[in-house]
Parts: sequence; structure tokens; C-alpha cells
Amino acid sequence: MALHAVRMAAPDFPGGVLHVDLRSLPRPGAYETLARLLSLLGPAGDRIAPDLDDAVLQFRAATTGRRVLVLLDNVTDEGQLRSLLCACPDCRFVITSRRVLAALDDVDHLSLAPLTDDTAYELLVRVCGRDRVDPEQVRRVARLCDNLPLALRIAGKRLAVRREWTLAAFADMLAGEEHRLDLLTCGDLSVRSALDLDYQALRQCGGTADGSALALFHRLGERGTADCGSATAAGLLGCDRRTAWAALGRLADLRLMKSMAPDHYRMNDLTRLYAMEIARTAGKNESGNSAEFA
Repeated sequence: MALHAVRMAAPDFPGGVLHVDLRSLPRPGAYETLARLLSLLGPAGDRIAPDLDDAVLQFRAATTGRRVLVLLDNVTDEGQLRSLLCACPDCRFVITSRRVLAALDDVDHLSLAPLTDDTAYELLVRVCGRDRVDPEQVRRVARLCDNLPLALRIAGKRLAVRREWTLAAFADMLAGEEHRLDLLTCGDLSVRSALDLDYQALRQCGGTADGSALALFHRLGERGTADCGSATAAGLLGCDRRTAWAALGRLADLRLMKSMAPDHYRMNDLTRLYAMEIARTAGKNESGNSAEFA
């Protein structure tokens, strides 16, 4: 969606369009991001300043008087952006992130929800082929994909290739929770891999709220629980409700849960199944460690 928006807006930015996927950078810090952008600007990229402050000045000089549109994909924290956003008053930025970058100033946040039932239906039919349409089973597959675009694309691609599978048979396979994430993998597209990124972001964060959020994610996975409020979370963590509420908010920030009401959070089914996998893996590791030291 970000790429589509940038392509549509490109004619309004005669100074050029720059695109950097921060996940592709060896060390995706503020300086590395600026250096990649400077390299995309042309000849100036051959003489990139060796430190952040000078790189900011260099980028400002290179873009002054130019309307430039910058797409930054997979930003993980505000520190990667703050110097850059201040460097170029004539630039406009489109930023994608797996977490809410709440500490940035003058930013319009757009939270992407799952597709509507009708849009999910249309996407799945378009990918798997209109000659195979069984309306009831298409909607059933879409529901089992939580109406999420990545899951729908994978399901459609698998159906397009495996012509011997009927939509009903594929829906029956997806209905089995144990193998649903395995089925929602096609080549380098994988729902499990996408959730891995969210989970690793949670593990790499620091602070009390993050540690509590990680523990809560494991506890919910152990129980296969999708819905949770602060009282339930406090019971699972053995902590006060304020700490539990902060942990739930952290999971919501990372899109591992969604806030349904002031004190009601929910995982979609695919995230719940992933949490259950993580909990099983953690349990096996703990059992192995216990046996090793017995």
C-alpha cells in the first residue's frame, strides 16, 4: 500500500522519490539510513560524510529547494528517523513500521486493519482464479486467514498452483489449527515469518513493560487464549493491574494484539496459533535444560 501511495504521489515531487528498506541495512541506524539516501541522490553519494551530524548537513544541502518524497520501510524505532526528519524541511516522508512510532512529532499515524469481508473475498478470488469460485468456501478460507492480505495472497497462490485442491478441501485443511501456519507458506511468503519479525521486535526491546509483555505473550500461548484484559493478565503474570495493562499496551503497539475496548485486548487466530507454537518451543527448551542439569 505504501508503494502504491508513493507511485501515485510521485508526480507532485519533481525532486525525486527515494526508497530505503531499513531491514536490508546491516546496521539500520540513523547514520546508515542517511548514508543510503545520500548514495541514492547521485554524485554526492561518493563523498558521504563520516559522522551523523555532517551527514545531516550534507543531506539538507543536497535536498534544499527540491521536493523529494522518501519512503522508509520497516522502521523499528524513532531514533532511526529523528535526525533525518529534521534534516529536510522540503521533503515528505512515508514511513512503515511494525510498531507505533508514538514519540515522533508532526506525524499522521495510519493503522491498517484487516480487510473487510467483501474486499478479502475479492482479493482471494483474484489470486486463486475466478474459474474456481465457490462463494461459501471462498468466504470460509478468508475467515480462516483472518482477512489478512498476506495470508489471503498465500492461500490464493497455493490454490492457483494446486489445481487438484478444491476450495472446500483447502478450507478443511486450514481449519485444523495444528498445520494452519504451515499451509500459509508459499516460497518466500510466510505468515509465520511475518509474525517472527513482530516477536523478535518484542524480544529485542528493553524495559519492564517489554519483559512483562514477552512473558504475557508466552502465558497466553500456553493457554491458547485470544482475549485478555488487565485483570486476567495480572493473574497470569502475578503482578499488579497497572503493570499488566502496560504489557497489554506493549503487545498492541507491536500489533501482536488489538485493543477492542479500554480494557479488552484480542489476538487474531493466526497470532494466537503462533503464540501457541512459541510457548510449545519454549516448553521443550525448558524441559531439555532441566534434563541436562538433572
